[in-house]
Amino acid sequence: MSLDLLTEISENWRLEAKEEDNNRYFYYFPDIPRMLNGQKTYVVGRKRTGKTAISEYIANLDKREENIYTEKLKFKNFPSYCNP
Repeated sequence: MSLDLLTEISENWRLEAKEEDNNRYFYYFPDIPRMLNGQKTYVVGRKRTGKTAISEYIANLDKREENIYTEKLKFKNFPSYCNP
């Protein structure tokens, strides 16, 4: 990573991944192809670990590639069940 890119990130960083240019800043890692070909189907992790960035990256591919389909799910109001 170049010093110019690090300077640009430090001066223009956004807190929300969806407000960023993911194509510019996204760190492509080895599991991406496995996600795209169906070997990996879920992205799970703690807050602020990059799940939204992965989602946005793949959603942007969805717009350009005809064999990629994405659906964003929100679980904010998803019922949780626990035993008393």
